[in-house]
Amino acid sequence: LYLEAARDVQAKKEQLGELQDAARKWEQKIDALTSRRDTMREMQNDYDGFASGVKEVLRAKNKPGGLKGIHGAVAELIQVPAEVETAVETALGGALQHIVVENEAAGREAIAFLKRKQAGRATLLPLDVISARSISAAEQNAVASMDGYVGIAAQLVRFADVYRNIVFNLLGNVIVARTLEDANRIAAKCQYRYRVVTLEGDVVNPGGSMTGGSLPKKTVSLLGRQRQIDELDAEIRNAEAQLSRLRENFERLKRDITDAERELEQLRQSGERLRMAELEMTSEIQRLDSESKTAEEQLA
Repeated sequence: LYLEAARDVQAKKEQLGELQDAARKWEQKIDALTSRRDTMREMQNDYDGFASGVKEVLRAKNKPGGLKGIHGAVAELIQVPAEVETAVETALGGALQHIVVENEAAGREAIAFLKRKQAGRATLLPLDVISARSISAAEQNAVASMDGYVGIAAQLVRFADVYRNIVFNLLGNVIVARTLEDANRIAAKCQYRYRVVTLEGDVVNPGGSMTGGSLPKKTVSLLGRQRQIDELDAEIRNAEAQLSRLRENFERLKRDITDAERELEQLRQSGERLRMAELEMTSEIQRLDSESKTAEEQLA
C-alpha cells in the first residue's frame, strides 16, 4: 500500500512539472503577443505609415485646442474583413489617407494649419458635401449571379452610418471579383463602365485597361492594422484563459500532492509502528523461547 501511494505521489509530481513547463510556454507566448500588439498600438497612435501632412492633421485633432471637426482618416473609419482587405486597399489607393471632416469649414482650417506649419498636404472629405456613388440595381442584378462575383466594395466593409456617403463615394461603384478572368467577364458585362478589383489586387479599369502584378510586401497595412490589433487582443485573451486554467490545475495538483504526501507519511509512520511492534513481538518470542529452553534444561 505504501509503495503504491509513493508511486502515485511521484506520478503527480511529474505531472506538476509538465504543467509548469506548459504554463511557462503560455507565459512566453503571451509576452510575445503582447509585445507585438503594443508595438502596433504605438504605430497606430503615432499614425505611422501616413503621409506627413495627414499625420500632422490627425495628431492635431487630439491635442487640446487643436483642430476641430476632424473625424479621422478613411483607413481608421472602416473595418474590412481580411479576405477582401487587399481588394479594398487597392480600390481605395491613396484615398485610404484622405481625412474625413465635419464640413468644408473644418477642411479649410486643416489646410490653413498645414500651410502655416509647412507640414505637407492632405485631402479632406467634408461630410456635408460628399455624395454617394452607386451602380444601378439593374446592373448589380446582372452581375450578381456571375461566377467570381464577390460584391460591391462599399457593401463588403463596415462603418458608422454617418460615413455612408463617404464610403459609397469611394467604393460604391467598385466591384470586387475573385480572379482577374472573373473581373474581365464582369467588366465586359457592365460595358467597362466601372472599376473591378480582384481579391489579389488586380484591377480592370473603366474603359478596359488592366493593372496588376505583384504587390509590395508590407508587414501591416493601414487598413488591416486595427483588425490585427483586435486579433492579437483575442489571441492574448485566449492565451490568458489557457494559462489561468493551467494555473488552477497546477494549484489543485499541488494540494493533491500535499494531501497525498500527508497520507504517505501517515502510512510510513503506521508501517514503522507495525515494524516496531513486530520487532518487539519477535524479541519477546525469542525471550520466551530462551526461558523455555532454560526451564527445560533445569528440569532435566
